[in-house]
Amino acid sequence: TLLETFDDNTFNANVWYSYSENTYDEVCYVRPENGALSFRNVASSFFSSMYSYSNLELSFDITDIQREPVYDGDTLVTPASSKIGVALGGSSPKSAATSEGLVVEFVPTGGSSVKAAASTQLVIKRNGTIVETVTLPKERNIFGTENDKTVNVRVTMLDARLTVQLKYADETAYGTMLSFENDSVTPSGVVQIMGYGTLKSQIANMEPEQVQKGNFTVDNVSVANLDTDGKRITVGYKSNFYVIPADYVYEDSWDDSDMLFFK
Repeated sequence: TLLETFDDNTFNANVWYSYSENTYDEVCYVRPENGALSFRNVASSFFSSMYSYSNLELSFDITDIQREPVYDGDTLVTPASSKIGVALGGSSPKSAATSEGLVVEFVPTGGSSVKAAASTQLVIKRNGTIVETVTLPKERNIFGTENDKTVNVRVTMLDARLTVQLKYADETAYGTMLSFENDSVTPSGVVQIMGYGTLKSQIANMEPEQVQKGNFTVDNVSVANLDTDGKRITVGYKSNFYVIPADYVYEDSWDDSDMLFFK
């Protein structure tokens, strides 16, 4: 099992990779902060495993979601968050697996960027095509303001069967939200947690209230290999944090006595 807790506001770059793309020209990132992994104002974005899996269990906590919009007077500052995804079977850790393998999307419905969601749907896509949709019970509306709790997510793929389970942090047992047979196919590839929004190239004629952005935080991301003959590997640690050297201070040490004619 590989576990990332982001405790030092870093992650192991030998195991994980992150990417983000923004909507407007504004602050946008997927990065560790405050001991967790923040998705801020993102469009196409993801946090990916560097290694490939087939049978697996992915678990993580959604510790915060922007469930309703934030205004400064009449100006929309931060919209309610768009959907959150989990991809299984991606071909590369450095590209979004939006139309590869199986993708599980947690979708806010009955709301908008300026209105909290009335419900949450689970949407399953195979190679980019919707194959299953389930509306979660009201008490599992993770985008609703009435359920402002940390959400524990567990996604399991075992012998072509996908299982999605949820619970809140104050609950002891997971509840199964969906069990889906993937036509006897177990996807193989990288695993990603994904954020969605309106791409910058799409917003030219859109009002700010129409633009979607991903704003949420995850923590305690772990992935376990469930293959019966799975390989055991030892992975060293490499921080994703790059130290930018301070500007070099140039000091003028010139002295007239350095001139040859003073010698």
